[in-house]
Amino acid sequence: MSSEVEETESKPLKLVNCMSCGANAFIPGELRPLETTDCTKCGAELMMPMMLEHFELNSRIAAGGMGTVYRATDRVLKRDVAIKLMQPELADDEEGLESFYAEARAVARLNHTNIIHLYQFGRYNEQLYLVMELALAGSLDRLIDQLGTVPELRVLDIGIKISSALDTALKNKLLHRDIKPGNILFNINKEPKLVDFGLACKSEVGVDYSEQIWGTPYYIAPEKLRREPETFLADMYSLAGTLYHSLTGQTPFEAPEIGGDHFRSSAVYLTQSHPKQTRGSDLYAGTSFDQLCAQRFGQETSIPSMQLCIEPVDQSGGCAYGYACAYTDSISWASPSEPLPMIRDPRVAFEMLFGAGGTSEERAARRKTNKSILDWITEEIAFLRKDLG
Repeated sequence: MSSEVEETESKPLKLVNCMSCGANAFIPGELRPLETTDCTKCGAELMMPMMLEHFELNSRIAAGGMGTVYRATDRVLKRDVAIKLMQPELADDEEGLESFYAEARAVARLNHTNIIHLYQFGRYNEQLYLVMELALAGSLDRLIDQLGTVPELRVLDIGIKISSALDTALKNKLLHRDIKPGNILFNINKEPKLVDFGLACKSEVGVDYSEQIWGTPYYIAPEKLRREPETFLADMYSLAGTLYHSLTGQTPFEAPEIGGDHFRSSAVYLTQSHPKQTRGSDLYAGTSFDQLCAQRFGQETSIPSMQLCIEPVDQSGGCAYGYACAYTDSISWASPSEPLPMIRDPRVAFEMLFGAGGTSEERAARRKTNKSILDWITEEIAFLRKDLG
């Protein structure tokens, strides 16, 4: 909250409250609305308040490509809110205007406890703005910075609730398209809130990638980079990358070129290691999880081998940027520098995936009875029919 301007012999001052340390501090009265200076007590940013109809904007929360979000006070309803002001330079940008309107329409359609609520959308003195629920307990991005790794149960809670929020969006035929730790905020009760629907689109409408791809490289889905149609799976991919970052303290991929590691995710799938940028035989990824289990438990491991072939994908760049093709093709690695031979035979692949478990005699008997995948399916159907009568 702020007070009236106080005149002094030298220059006018204004008394404002620092949102970081809670102290009252004087700032230069000649500052224009929304201009900032430093708090003399804690060094945090202090802002000259601005009235927007019956809302008083008190401090800046965050800024992005589409707009800046401020903490504000609703003078009529006596509550704190968040207000997003569209960037002034986008006022004459038809595409920018449409994106801002699209965000307002998207959030207004959704009613879910883990999606930030939209209270009002308006225009004041040619300034477009959104009035939204205020989530003051920081972002998931900030939580990762503070803790390094987020406790598993909390990550599970966040994952379940944000998945439910995305399910509600999908039922309303919307894709979020920019899931990342910075777009998951927390309220005072530590409830996660999904924000920023500025890139949202209708799930049944294709996205035009002719000019520019929008998104956050660390979490963006490969199909988006390949300019292929997006589905809800792209949001799930980005959420998975976000949760991985929360659990491990590092992003899933750290390629210098956007999406590079995403296309080399075959090598990362069971190793969780970042491919080494080398050519030829000088490889390094990591020993894969299936091989670690085999080394520990021998042939009796319940984790089947994943020595499968990943057919090269057009435009993947798997053999470009100084990376060896093994990173694109290989899933299973016997050691950090030894990718196992790729398996293309469907029967062999089937046996590796589904033939694990039981004794060696039982596995040998299964191989004699089920000489093909079709044999196995036929036998399973027969057992099912017998069980069902």
